[in-house]
Amino acid sequence: MKTTKRFLAMTAALTLTACVAIPMTSVAATAATGGSTITITNNDSATHSYAAYQIFSGEYSGNTLNSIDWGDGVDGSAILTALHTASAESGNALEGLFPNTVNSAAKVAEVLGSEEGDPAVAVFGNDSAKAQAFAEIVAANLTETTSGNPSANVISQLPDGYYIVMDSEAPANPGTNDNSGAKTRYILRVAGGESVSLTSKNAAPTVDKQVADDEGSNPPTWDETADHAINESFQFKLTATLTADDNYAAYNTYRVKFNDTLNSGVTYESIESITVNGNIVTEYVAKPDGEDTRSAAQKAGYIATEPSYTNEVIGGGQLTIEIGDIKQFLGESDWADEEDVTVEVIYNAHLNKNAAVENDSDDSVAASYDNVNKVNLQYSNNPNVEGSGDTGDTPGDDENEEEFGETPDDYVWVFTYEVDNTKLNENDEPMGGAGFTLYSGSTAVKLIDNGDGTYTVADQSATTGVVTEMTSRNGSGIFNIKGLDAGIYTLSETNVPDGYNKCDDITITINPTHTENTGGATANLALDADSLNFEITNTKGSNLPSTGGMGTRLFVLGGGATAALAGIYLVSRRRTKEELDD
Repeated sequence: MKTTKRFLAMTAALTLTACVAIPMTSVAATAATGGSTITITNNDSATHSYAAYQIFSGEYSGNTLNSIDWGDGVDGSAILTALHTASAESGNALEGLFPNTVNSAAKVAEVLGSEEGDPAVAVFGNDSAKAQAFAEIVAANLTETTSGNPSANVISQLPDGYYIVMDSEAPANPGTNDNSGAKTRYILRVAGGESVSLTSKNAAPTVDKQVADDEGSNPPTWDETADHAINESFQFKLTATLTADDNYAAYNTYRVKFNDTLNSGVTYESIESITVNGNIVTEYVAKPDGEDTRSAAQKAGYIATEPSYTNEVIGGGQLTIEIGDIKQFLGESDWADEEDVTVEVIYNAHLNKNAAVENDSDDSVAASYDNVNKVNLQYSNNPNVEGSGDTGDTPGDDENEEEFGETPDDYVWVFTYEVDNTKLNENDEPMGGAGFTLYSGSTAVKLIDNGDGTYTVADQSATTGVVTEMTSRNGSGIFNIKGLDAGIYTLSETNVPDGYNKCDDITITINPTHTENTGGATANLALDADSLNFEITNTKGSNLPSTGGMGTRLFVLGGGATAALAGIYLVSRRRTKEELDD
C-alpha cells in the first residue's frame, strides 16, 4: 500500500537518543552504495554493540518514506495489538491515538507522521513521552532479524526504511568484571535519502568515597586518605553524582545502590545521614497490612544492610544502602540541564585491633591493605523499560539485577602508626621493669595491654580494661605502642628501676604525608622512621662523698693542729712570766 503522507515530516525524524549514564551520542543516516549507513559515535568509555531492526519498509524519496509496510525486524500484528491496548488505557501516553481503525503499517505511520493541523502532530515530537512509549512497544515485539551490516558503532548497507537502533547487549563498562554499563535510549530513525545528523546529551553516574581527616578543622576535611588512632570514631562519605542532564527525566523512577566494602581493620558503627541534593532521605517504610498510607518518600526511602559482628569478628563486612527512587526527593528543576544531582551517604566507623600499623614509608599501599575501604554504585541503566522503584514491598524487588549498571570501585585508605621502644641499661642490655606513660598534651593516653610487650591505643572514653603506664618487658626491654594518630606526644618515665636515674622525657612527632596514587588503586605514605623508633638508656646514680671519708680526716687533722698551736702559746706565756718575776 502506497502513501505519500509525510511520514516523519522528519528530516530530524522521531528520535529517541538519550543514553542515560553514558555521554552524548551522535547519529547520522546517509545514502550509500548498497544501502544507507548509520554511525553512532559515543564519547563514553563503555564499549557498545548496536543492532538495527526494521520497523517499516518502504521507498525513500523527497524526505518521505513511501510504500510503507511492516519491516522484517518486527512482529507487525503484535505491535498493532499492543498499540490498540495502549490507546484504550486511561492515562497511557498513547491514549486515544491508535484506535482499532488504525490497522496497518501505513496507518500507524500516518499517525506518527501527521502534518500540521492533524490531531497527532504535536504529540509525536522528537524524544517525547509518546515517542518513547511507541519505541518501547516496538522493542517488546522484535523478531530475531537485524538489518544491515554492524561493525563496532557503524551499521551499513541498510535498505530504505524506518528503524529502531538499540544496544544488542549491555555495554562493557571498563573497571568492572561484566557488561554493566548503561544502555542507550532507543533510537528511531529513517534510513535513506539525505544525510541526517543529530547530537544527544547523556551523562554517566559516578561514585566517590572519601574519609574525614581531623587535622583540627571543623568541619573535618575530606580526602582519599587520612590517619586516625585505633578505636577513634571517624566518618566515611559516599557520593554518587549524576551530571546535569535533563535526559534522566526519561526514567519513571531512578534507583541507586551503594555497595561499600570494609576491610578487616575497619569496624562499621552507624549511619549519620543520607541526602539527595541536600534533601534528607528517611528509612524505607514497609507496606502496611491494611490501607497503604505511605508517602512517596516513605516508599522510596533507603534500606540499609549493615555488617554484623561477634566476639571473633570485629571488623570488615559489607554495607549496602539502596534508595528505591531518588526522583521522589527532587523537584523538576533538579533534572534540568543546569544542575548536577548528588546522592550522599555519611557513616561512622573506627579502626580496630586488626588494623595495619605503619612504622616506615610505603610508596605503594595496595587495595588489599587491612585499612582500605572501597565502594561501587549500581544504578538504573535502562531508560527503555519501566524504571525501578517500590511496588509495595521493598525498593527494587521488581528489578532484575541485569537492569543495573555498575561503576568501577573507588578506594580510600586510613593510616595509623606504631612507635617502637626498647629500654636498655648502662651496658646497652635489654632492661625490664621500667614504667612509661604516653601523654597527648597533658592527658595520659589510655592503652590496652596486649600481654606481649605491645600496647594498643584504647577508646579514650573507656573506664575499664585500660592502663596508662607501660612496663618494659623482661628479656627484651620492649614496650611498643600501636595505633597512634598523627600528632605530637610526650613519653615520660614514671617508674624508675632502683639504682637508676630517671631518663629525660622524649618528644614523639608523627608527621606523615599520604596521597592516593594516579589510577586510584594504590596510595603513597611518607613517614620519618627515625621519629618512631627509640632506644632508651637508664644510667646508675653518681658516686657522692660518704661519711668517714676524706672530709672527716681533714677535719680531725685541722683540729689537732689548732690544739698544738694553743699548747705552744700557753707554754710561751708561762716562760715569759717566769723571766719577768726573776
